[in-house]
Amino acid sequence: MNTSLCRLELAYRGVTKNQPIIQKCELLLLNLYLFYKYNPLKRAILKSYFESLGEPPIVPRRVGGTRWQPHTKKALEHLLKGYKAIVQHLEQ
Repeated sequence: MNTSLCRLELAYRGVTKNQPIIQKCELLLLNLYLFYKYNPLKRAILKSYFESLGEPPIVPRRVGGTRWQPHTKKALEHLLKGYKAIVQHLEQ
């Protein structure tokens, strides 16, 4: 079962590897993750924006890993849930 799932992920990866829009999305998610990972001050400011909006704080997640599809899905979910606060912070 795991082998077929791995093959399916690899086939999907092969198809999407050369798609510019997917590459841009992955790069955006990775850059947002790294922007907040290495700077605790930026992370704290982002959390304060979430509090001002009355939402639970969500920090961007890492894209990639051994099971990269679930990581990508979680990273997209975090971006969409925290979009307002992230945009407010980046506009400052």
